[in-house]
Amino acid sequence: MELVRYALTDPRNDCEWVRSDLDSMIAIAEREGATQFQGFTILRDVVQIEKQGDRWVPGPLQVRSLSYEDVCGHYQRILSANPGCGLQVASHGLVFLDDDGITLLRAPYKDDGVTIDEDELYELDGDVFYYGHWEGETPESTRADILSPTLREIPDLEEILSRNNSRTFF
Repeated sequence: MELVRYALTDPRNDCEWVRSDLDSMIAIAEREGATQFQGFTILRDVVQIEKQGDRWVPGPLQVRSLSYEDVCGHYQRILSANPGCGLQVASHGLVFLDDDGITLLRAPYKDDGVTIDEDELYELDGDVFYYGHWEGETPESTRADILSPTLREIPDLEEILSRNNSRTFF
């Protein structure tokens, strides 16, 4: 067998997962008699590592462009694991789950930088998502929001959602 594929699911940043999982990946590759293997990050980026002599040498990380659906799926996963919290996203303020547990809502902060502006509460949509990132951001910052999420507790989230439950988001 020449190639072993190894899926990585730890949502830490890319450098950290390579360091922490490398020994495990090498052990599997050697057990299988492989001379190279691939690892996939939680964002489905790929790193290929080849055996050169008695050393294992990683190649460059092949970064995959994220789709709007990819980003929303990761946001939903992060927020489902952290009820009552919002995910801080530079271009949108806070992104959080509606009470259906699926729909992503966004709201900017008020001038105090702490309270979200309920008058600007809208459904997160793809109209401002371009080529792997949100408008006004870089692909790296959009990826960082997923790999190293900044969560903010929203103490009155249920109350905010109930007040806005009758609103139509477009």
